[in-house]
Amino acid sequence: MKAAFVVAPRTYEVREVPTPQITDSQMLVKIEACGVCSSDMTGYKDTWSDEMKQANPFPRRAGHEPAGTVVEVGKLVKGFQVGDRITGYFADDAYCEYVAVDPTTFAAHRGHGYVIEKIPDGIPFEHALGEPLMSCMSIARTTTPEFGDYVFQIGAGFMGLGIIAGVASPKLREYIVTDLDDTRLELAREMGATITLNPSKVDVVEEVEDRQGPRCRRGHRSGRASDEHQGDRRRDRDQPGQTHPGRVASGAQHLRTVQLDRVPHHLQPPGDRHVDRPPERARAGHVGAGEGHLPWTSWLRTHTGWRTSARPSRTTWA
Repeated sequence: MKAAFVVAPRTYEVREVPTPQITDSQMLVKIEACGVCSSDMTGYKDTWSDEMKQANPFPRRAGHEPAGTVVEVGKLVKGFQVGDRITGYFADDAYCEYVAVDPTTFAAHRGHGYVIEKIPDGIPFEHALGEPLMSCMSIARTTTPEFGDYVFQIGAGFMGLGIIAGVASPKLREYIVTDLDDTRLELAREMGATITLNPSKVDVVEEVEDRQGPRCRRGHRSGRASDEHQGDRRRDRDQPGQTHPGRVASGAQHLRTVQLDRVPHHLQPPGDRHVDRPPERARAGHVGAGEGHLPWTSWLRTHTGWRTSARPSRTTWA
């Protein structure tokens, strides 16, 4: 069979390799489609840490967003049969023609087992990439804007648009989305964004500040907050029920939900704790694409009438 290998920075090579031979506990899956995740780019560009490079020398394999057809089933495999169309997360080397899959595999680097679901009839393989859909559902379910909030999102790519579809709501004051591609911004409006901004044409920070009023502008634009602002936010920490002007959802791959006025101590990543930051530089916990999986299958149920059992939710620091 053919398989793609990263043989040098920014260089793929398609090679002929043996087709996997399955064991009794595995099934052979013909890959029909596989997405390209932004996390694949670090291995492709060779921008990993030295530790990661040592653990993953050239040549490297990639591809963890597969959809395919079961073509052979081991006698101990239950719940699947030849001809099943499946998707989800069940391989990390799916830029190839076939993969051997043990449905009971526990992926230690993700903290959960393989997630495999059958694709409903009528949905093309390329429209049923379950792994990124899981991430979209995770982000949408863990992003909980309140009535009257502003949501600000950077990026309207494939996953960014899916996030807008899941998060947009009439209860929001505004859903602001930025992207460099005007056609993507048009789609963002169709998905539910109320304000779209192209950073190549407007000053996004100024536009957002103007829409949110003076409270958002208390910190200096240089990224260093005024002493008065620092003191305000320190005092705010100890005021339960303190209201905030909005939340930020940044990135199509990683979505962060932060309060524009300050970040609660318990939401700050370990390295950021005890550090005051101005609103536009604040960080909070975020769910990495492909890591904080929640039941993406509910998205398919909503759009197809398909039914399946929900899986447990889990969020992680990415």
